[in-house]
Amino acid sequence: MPSFTTVALVAALTRLVSAHPHHMNANVKRDNTLAVELSDAGAAGVGMKVTNIGSEPLNLLTYATLLDNGPVNKLKVVREDGSEVGFTGVLFNYDTASLPAEVFLALSPGESKDSLVDVASLYDIQGGTYTISASDVIEYAFMNSTSIEGVIPYASNELTVEITEDEISKHSPAIKPMALDKRTQVSSCSGAQGRALRAAIDYTVGLASNAATAASSGSTQKFQEYFRTTSANGRSTVANRFEAIAQEASSQTSGASAYHCTDVLDACSPGVIAYTSPAQNIIANCDIFYQLPAVSRGCGDQSQAATVLHEFTHAPGIFPPGTQDFAYGYSASTRLSAQQAINNADNYALYADAIDNNC
Repeated sequence: MPSFTTVALVAALTRLVSAHPHHMNANVKRDNTLAVELSDAGAAGVGMKVTNIGSEPLNLLTYATLLDNGPVNKLKVVREDGSEVGFTGVLFNYDTASLPAEVFLALSPGESKDSLVDVASLYDIQGGTYTISASDVIEYAFMNSTSIEGVIPYASNELTVEITEDEISKHSPAIKPMALDKRTQVSSCSGAQGRALRAAIDYTVGLASNAATAASSGSTQKFQEYFRTTSANGRSTVANRFEAIAQEASSQTSGASAYHCTDVLDACSPGVIAYTSPAQNIIANCDIFYQLPAVSRGCGDQSQAATVLHEFTHAPGIFPPGTQDFAYGYSASTRLSAQQAINNADNYALYADAIDNNC
């Protein structure tokens, strides 16, 4: 089960609260307004051009998207045998309650944003041929606003690239590997932080267990609301993930993940609550985590326990494959496709809280 480690905390940040249904226009979804073009930039890099092909300006959220400058998952990288390459960066849980204007990118009609993705630093590649693509959604706000209004889906071209070992050797991992210690080190946390995280993990046992039961045999309508499907396979997958999370949280002496009290990978930045390195099954909290309430007492409210559950869904060692961060908050998360919803961390946290609070 998770281990605890003390590292100096970063400066205090604002509280994260997942969006309530009435905080966002859940019916707003702009299709066919965003084009993403990938190109071979050489040296194990991929060029990315994001273009507004619609008739109206767009105000796009950059957090955890292909517009984010951090070590986030932007691409799907596939080997010649069809297997997907592992992502070695970090999945961030961001503050979405009071988003600053600087985390949005405005694109006028016809305007583009170019960037370069360092594939060798973010993906577990070796010399060979790879097929690379990008397909996801981006949350957006109206112009001159920071309130999320909906999501924009996109799908890039498929790019085939040859990457050599020599090219790879010139790149360093975006997140450096660290030795895993699965033993609990509660004494190494500061008292208040250790108690808070330990209590949150304890509460997650019941939170996940009850959600597993509901996913397996509870309200079909409620499951459809959060996961966009009522198929037997979908309900089984979700229930099994919740059960695995409950099992992981039930022991603080053994398990698949290492959960740290503070920023052991030096990855915290303004607006980050917590993060997961899926390649290492490492989870760590940033300062905002300790400003959250211990548990949610409202529908869609963020909490320490819900954050722990959110992060546990990312760890493939707990239940493979780990989830992604396609969207945050109720309105954006429930606008995803069924496949995306079942693989989106916040859908699990939101559903578990909905069951816990009889929403």
